[in-house]
Amino acid sequence: MILKNRALRLSLYNFVADLFRTPPSTTGWGNWNVYGENSLRQYRDGNFSPVQPFIYILDTYVAPTKSELPMVIIETNTLARPYQLGDTQGRLSMANLHVFGKNRGQRDDIASMLQDVFAKNTETVGSVVPFPVYDYISSGSSVLVETAHIDLGISVEYPIVGGLEQQEGSLSQFATVSFSFQTKL
Repeated sequence: MILKNRALRLSLYNFVADLFRTPPSTTGWGNWNVYGENSLRQYRDGNFSPVQPFIYILDTYVAPTKSELPMVIIETNTLARPYQLGDTQGRLSMANLHVFGKNRGQRDDIASMLQDVFAKNTETVGSVVPFPVYDYISSGSSVLVETAHIDLGISVEYPIVGGLEQQEGSLSQFATVSFSFQTKL
């Protein structure tokens, strides 16, 4: 098994990417082309042109610029915490999905879709969300390890941007979708 925190981050990354590859029918969206960090770097070097509709999904911070949007940057912070009484295993993670849009409407739609997917799943089955956690083994394949437990209360925040970020323009249309989840890993 790869390191636990990396498995959690990669699992969240793939879950979010799949939401755009095959969006929930309630959005009315078609399938998006999902690009990662390598495509973004190729775009910045002038060697790549994304096909519409597209979104960049990253699990590392790269400052976006207007022409590279929309973008979701996934951030996870993890605390080792026993899953249940008498157990020494477990992780409590805080996920922040930083959503950048070309305009306020695109930002709001993407943030709302992400919030709705996680909130709907918590309402449907209590606090257990079908959020798969995989072990990514060195052969390139993955093995389902467990289903994470997402806490109720998925927030969307719209930070006020000022200074250089506001002058640059692309950073003025962003939101953060936040939630915590518990695993037995």
